[in-house]
Amino acid sequence: TRRSQGSIFAGKKSFMTVRDLLRWANRKPGTPIELAHEGFILLAERLRKDSDREEVRNALIKHCRGVKELVVDYTTDPLVLEAQEKCAKRLAEDPDSVPPGFPKGGLSWTDAMCRLCALVARCIKFDEPCLLVGETGCGKTTIVQVLTWAFGQTLSALNCHQNSETADFVGSLRPVRGRDRALDDMVAQASAALAELPAPGEEDDFADLRLVLEAMVARTILRTC
Repeated sequence: TRRSQGSIFAGKKSFMTVRDLLRWANRKPGTPIELAHEGFILLAERLRKDSDREEVRNALIKHCRGVKELVVDYTTDPLVLEAQEKCAKRLAEDPDSVPPGFPKGGLSWTDAMCRLCALVARCIKFDEPCLLVGETGCGKTTIVQVLTWAFGQTLSALNCHQNSETADFVGSLRPVRGRDRALDDMVAQASAALAELPAPGEEDDFADLRLVLEAMVARTILRTC
């Protein structure tokens, strides 16, 4: 019956995969209530229907021994409290270093923002990929900026569009324009540098260095020809 109503327990086409179970185990819950808590955050929070979330909640209560009810309060989540503490500390120490769009008086930690913070912070803590989907203005970019700023990390932002390709992110090999001219400039610069060094045979500490540089320039020219 459950499989016919939704895609939660739909076997191979289910929203839950073996990878999710491995992530669940990697979070190392120590008690049955922590097991159910992390399971709900990982498995149920990706679902869009409240009825589907309740199915996951009921399944966790049924199979996690000793768990009678499962209530998730993100406002008291340890990771959210840690993020709030670090934000307040950095704001007090250096108020001019806030990320773009961050309110100077501090962030308003609503229930939705606490929930988003708890989910993203777990992905950061356990080195998991994270995909945030939502309408414009729901806080996706804000929470990422806040967490990276609070924990002193560097945020690299890439704007994607329908014409984005893999080469735009990892780079690619492109033909060199003006190859002959670039090669001539390189040889001229190398020759000028070599001219300033002592000639071979002279009693100087840099005499051997000249021979090494000449060999390097020769190999470079042969590779580019």
